[in-house]
Amino acid sequence: PHLLPSIREGARLGIQECRSQFRHERWNCLLLPPGSPAAAFSVFGAELSSGTKESAFIYAVMAAGLVHSVTRSCSAGNMTECSCDTNLQNGGSATEGWHWGGCSDDIHYGMWFSRKFLDGPVKNITGKEGNGLIAMNQHNNEAGRQAVAKLLSVDCRCHGVSGSCAVKTCWKTMSSFEKIGQYLKDKYENSIQISDKLKKKLRRKEKTQQK
Repeated sequence: PHLLPSIREGARLGIQECRSQFRHERWNCLLLPPGSPAAAFSVFGAELSSGTKESAFIYAVMAAGLVHSVTRSCSAGNMTECSCDTNLQNGGSATEGWHWGGCSDDIHYGMWFSRKFLDGPVKNITGKEGNGLIAMNQHNNEAGRQAVAKLLSVDCRCHGVSGSCAVKTCWKTMSSFEKIGQYLKDKYENSIQISDKLKKKLRRKEKTQQK
């Protein structure tokens, strides 16, 4: 229950970024009116079960939004289950005049919670095609989460007389969600269609081939 505000914020982030990235497209991340019957199941309507690259983007950006908002709450100290990433502290390079410190964003809890919350079985999808669609949706969820992790950046603060920057304290932080949204939009532009004939590609391969 204590995560409900973060879940709501993650959904808001994902929807806002979807509409922003597609504002000049023919499909502009259209949402159903709040009062419509179909909106009770999904604000995006049938688009979520269509298996298109648009639905792939929705799954990715919503998963990324959840990671981003939960991780931000962790770093802000709003939760007892998570906080900053302390594994980096006291490391760095003394010879180069910098060290890890501050409050690095610890996305591990956000990633874990996003998987637990979003990757459950899709109950309303049945039949042979359903298995492929579930696998695709979960793949795109993970693609959204990995985008947040891939775009982690390093921020630093200078210390020294008159701002001489003799020593720097550095920490890892998430990129803005706009940057994450643009990264996912680029992936959308180069998306790959999977057909029923390629079912073997949806299965987990041997560990050496999983990549």
